[in-house]
Amino acid sequence: MKNLLRLFCSCFMCLYCTSSLQAQSGKVLNLDGISTFMTVADHPDLDFGAGQNKTITCWIKTTTATGTPRIFAKRNGASGNGYEFWTGNGSNAGKFAMNLSGTATPNNISTAGYSANSIADGTWHHIALVLDASSNRTMYGYIDGVLANTGKTFTSVTSDFSNALSFVVGATSDAGNSYKWAGQIDNVRVWNKAMTATELQADMTAVVNAPATDLLAAWNFENISGTSVPDVSGNNHPGTLTGSPTTSNAFPMVLSLDGVNDYMSVVNHTDFNIAAGQSLTVTCKIKTSDFGKRIISKRPGGAGIGYEFINNTSAGGGQFGVNLTTSAGAAGPPYGTSNIADNVWHHLAMVVDVASTSCKIYVDGVLQQTKTSANIGGTNTVSNTGDLLFGTLSTFASYMNAQLDDIRFWNKAMTAAEIITDKTAIVTGTEANLIAAWDFENVSGTTVPDISGNNHPGTLNNGAAVIAQTNEMQINSVSLVQTELPTGIGDTNQRIIAIKASVNGTINPLTVSALKFTMNGTTNISDVTNIKIYSSGSAAIFNLATATLFGNVAPSGGNLVVNGSKALVNGDNYFWITYDVSASATEGNLLDATCESIVANSITYNTTANTVTGNRVILLANTLLFTPGDAGSASYRIPAIITAADGSLVTVTDKRWNGSGDLAAKIDPVVRRSTDNGKTWSAPLTIANFGASTGAGDAALVLDKTTGELLCLVSAEKGFFASTNAAPAKVLVIHSTDNGVTWGTPVDITSQIYGPNPGWKGLFVASGRAHQLRDGKIVAAIAVRENVSGVEHINNYMITSADHGITWTASTGRAELDGDEAKVVELNNGNIMMSIRNSGTRRFNVSTDKGATWGTAYNQTSITDPNCDGDFIRYTSTLDGYDKNRLLHSIPFSGSRKNVSVLLSTDEGTSWGTPKTIFTGASAYSSLTILPDGTIGIYYENGENSTYQMYFVRFSLNWLTNGSDTFVPANTNSLSKKTEEINSGTLDFDVMVEPNPTRDIFNVNIQNAKGNVVLKIVDVSGKVIQKITLNNFETSKTFSLGNKPNGIYIIQISDSNTTLTRKVIKK
Repeated sequence: MKNLLRLFCSCFMCLYCTSSLQAQSGKVLNLDGISTFMTVADHPDLDFGAGQNKTITCWIKTTTATGTPRIFAKRNGASGNGYEFWTGNGSNAGKFAMNLSGTATPNNISTAGYSANSIADGTWHHIALVLDASSNRTMYGYIDGVLANTGKTFTSVTSDFSNALSFVVGATSDAGNSYKWAGQIDNVRVWNKAMTATELQADMTAVVNAPATDLLAAWNFENISGTSVPDVSGNNHPGTLTGSPTTSNAFPMVLSLDGVNDYMSVVNHTDFNIAAGQSLTVTCKIKTSDFGKRIISKRPGGAGIGYEFINNTSAGGGQFGVNLTTSAGAAGPPYGTSNIADNVWHHLAMVVDVASTSCKIYVDGVLQQTKTSANIGGTNTVSNTGDLLFGTLSTFASYMNAQLDDIRFWNKAMTAAEIITDKTAIVTGTEANLIAAWDFENVSGTTVPDISGNNHPGTLNNGAAVIAQTNEMQINSVSLVQTELPTGIGDTNQRIIAIKASVNGTINPLTVSALKFTMNGTTNISDVTNIKIYSSGSAAIFNLATATLFGNVAPSGGNLVVNGSKALVNGDNYFWITYDVSASATEGNLLDATCESIVANSITYNTTANTVTGNRVILLANTLLFTPGDAGSASYRIPAIITAADGSLVTVTDKRWNGSGDLAAKIDPVVRRSTDNGKTWSAPLTIANFGASTGAGDAALVLDKTTGELLCLVSAEKGFFASTNAAPAKVLVIHSTDNGVTWGTPVDITSQIYGPNPGWKGLFVASGRAHQLRDGKIVAAIAVRENVSGVEHINNYMITSADHGITWTASTGRAELDGDEAKVVELNNGNIMMSIRNSGTRRFNVSTDKGATWGTAYNQTSITDPNCDGDFIRYTSTLDGYDKNRLLHSIPFSGSRKNVSVLLSTDEGTSWGTPKTIFTGASAYSSLTILPDGTIGIYYENGENSTYQMYFVRFSLNWLTNGSDTFVPANTNSLSKKTEEINSGTLDFDVMVEPNPTRDIFNVNIQNAKGNVVLKIVDVSGKVIQKITLNNFETSKTFSLGNKPNGIYIIQISDSNTTLTRKVIKK
């Protein structure tokens, strides 16, 4: 078997059995039909002697359809004793025939005609000449294990077809070696028996590199020394090459990247920079179905000076693109015009031409985009110290699932004609202006040689593979993809890991019959009630509605096997280990799995690694609300969530019809509600639809606790940067009086804010949460475009409404110069704290006069911020009877938009604890809320598969703090004492509530009250749900909470002097 491919297989496929590999893989002999051939000295082993049964087999690939060339022969031209295997021309072009002459009766038993089908089709075929001298006494010709031609029958058992001539591959045995053949040939074997069809089919995939039973001679062209081709049978029949024929791989070798964590790197060198006055062309071939990833990157951090090959997201269309930034600034063209993520080979090219100061991109030789820029040429350069990477970027934030080939760097601006030539050109390294080139044909271990001769070898990292592009199905690698989303208690069909089988070829398809795995990494097996394996075919995203069940098994420790049947397809094939999570599972426990191997066609294929980093944590709820494509919308973004007065959850999301971009665009804010703590959600309701491409979005929610109404602030019509004071982007407020079930007509408050501020060009309210102060005022942070000292900045201010959102005023105090999206929270001492989006660390500022003026903004070094919106809310306050003061903050706690996390402060925002990760992967905006039972909800943008999916997650304070803190309902006595101190300073009457807790009915008994007594029952949001006045001398009242959700309710009891409060708990 071929050493190169055998090395690759042992390193990357971990096959237990090598017989599935193609016999013509690895090195093959190339013959030109003019002067090249191989001869082997005469020997009886190579003759068809008297009474002998023999077979000659080999693999061939040719397009020769002229003349009558001999593929192999041991005969003097076209006459005399011996044998030949040859192809015809004309009407028989490419069809094969066989000659066999000797002392037989008849003395010539050649085939009467040609095979029915041509073998000159440019694909590999297995051919065989079989002489049966002892049974049927005839000659047979086979193609790909199927009988295709038969010779005449001879009668004499003493017939002899031998001669004293050499055995020749690619010509005849005469002195001039006539009838030369052009093509590729491999694994020529001579067997001392008449092989059956079954044996020939086995020979097609057999590995023969050492002596074997009945093997007389064999040449696999793997270890040629000079002109000598070793005979691997051990019988010492070496071949001799004439005319300097070459050897090459049977199939093109390509770089295969799994999209999980592998890539190729090339050490930084000035050859890959663009000096002043220098042009550059980069070309490559790619086959992928992946979106939004780096193909090539020479740009540290994926930003700044450098260049990258990328492709667009699935929502964007998968087009080829180039990021190019010179020392003067951005210079890259827009995305191309065609999708390259269609799993078909494409040729890509970037041409940086200093003469025309342009950057051009080509796909399949066709110019798709041109960007002419003063940033290209002149003294401008592209220079950095980053390594050259393929399939990832220097932050390793993502990896591309693709195959790459013929990557070339040229120190010139190629013309359109040269780009077309490059598509099919074979580069040898002698070409002018070639800086570096990798064709992946002669890889040694993890080193990919640079065939340009300029010594820029590539390094294969984390299992990156070089594979043969063969047409027979082969499994190149089996890798794992970890899911790291949280999962909810009681959720079913929760994907844990995906098993990705990367497959090439369509001939002789493979079928997976078993997966072998474990539940290792799972905290408690009893948290899982069932395990199911699904197949999603070539789809990299798990969709239960379209996936097919492969099999299932009961949860257990140790090794598990699920049997099933699933035919593989060319490309990537996905299997998913899923768990059903128990309704009694423990919050905070982990779910994980390993996969050791899969079995296909009775062959075991080990995974490249049986486990990958990560796991799924069990939380109280994890629910997907939107995914791109839902209801015909290309994208959903910008989460806002709040707990309404009745305890229901209300979300508002931007339905971005045509893409993920901001206003101005066709965007509708849509509402969904949940009345079961986020497990299920109502159908989306559009609350602002202007029927135009200039929509509304970026919702900020607040609950007016004095009225029970919800307010939603949105931006509308224009984009932030297109806004002017004379024609500004609008600000609208929308009210709901029934906990988000229905919404009023949007009210335009734009003029109220811009009117007094003629210098403001544009503004918007930061999405997520607005805030209500204890005095009832509603406030929100805004970002404002304005000139300061003649220079435009984005600065932060605050807007306020003192009449439940009817009228609004903007503060004159600026909280931050060069700010961005921000949130505000009132502290216990009445100060207002603002948290401001910033690159690096979050910025904070504090106002001591309700936002009229602000202190000096400062970096809150405890909170890493990748320049992204986050949320900032009050959790608990001792002023409300709780045991601690607690603030919450959400943010992608990373240098880039990933790792959405939640942080807790117990000292009014002075310091922040360790962030608790909700999702480690790509993630961005988020919004927080507190549920009636004291649990925490986060609604956030998840970029696991797209930009973005919108998820709701619910968890406890106990999980957030790793068990160091637990939510305790507000203390009634403490709360009533504070209320007494505020209202009267003395306790003038007594109140008793019983039973407490209650399931429904409870009594309120009052003694020593003065004057009229008024009782109110208020939920935790501040909404009055019942109010009565006692009759004269009435000292008790019975109430029912039967139609109310479980939780905490406050009873306010007022006489003519004092207001007291008591807490009642419904269980």
